Amino acid sequence: MGFTSRCAIHDSNPRIWRKLIHFGLHPNACSSKMTARNNDNQLCTVVEGGSFYLVKECNLPDYVYDCDDNEESFFALAALRDDSDIYQWFIYDNRDWNDEDPERYWFVCKQDSIEDDMFYDAMYADCEKATEAELKLHFNDGDDDTVIENLQ
Repeated sequence: MGFTSRCAIHDSNPRIWRKLIHFGLHPNACSSKMTARNNDNQLCTVVEGGSFYLVKECNLPDYVYDCDDNEESFFALAALRDDSDIYQWFIYDNRDWNDEDPERYWFVCKQDSIEDDMFYDAMYADCEKATEAELKLHFNDGDDDTVIENLQ
């Protein structure tokens, strides 16, 4: 299948497009040329069906999750896919079995699969891919779980 999320950010610039291409998304060939947002055009970048395109803010589709200007939320949702784990957020949680040193934290997978990313110490057994609902909550101040920066 591939990419699964539909999301938008109220921004449009080459840095955003490069990051989306790095994730494996591609510019929608049917949309107009890529233009940076300014005070006159008020463009949003929309991710849907493995590609991205631009729409005017007033024409943003209702079925697309609006991240407003929250880049962390937008990129976390844009990376969601069902055929790979790379660039996706995971939650490590060993609290159900580790009474001595319980931990729960978020991190980004840097390999195609979580098993490859955390193979050395088999920590992947305590990891779960963050769902779209969990990502929306996490990146909109809905939880206070720590993020492990050195794994990103």
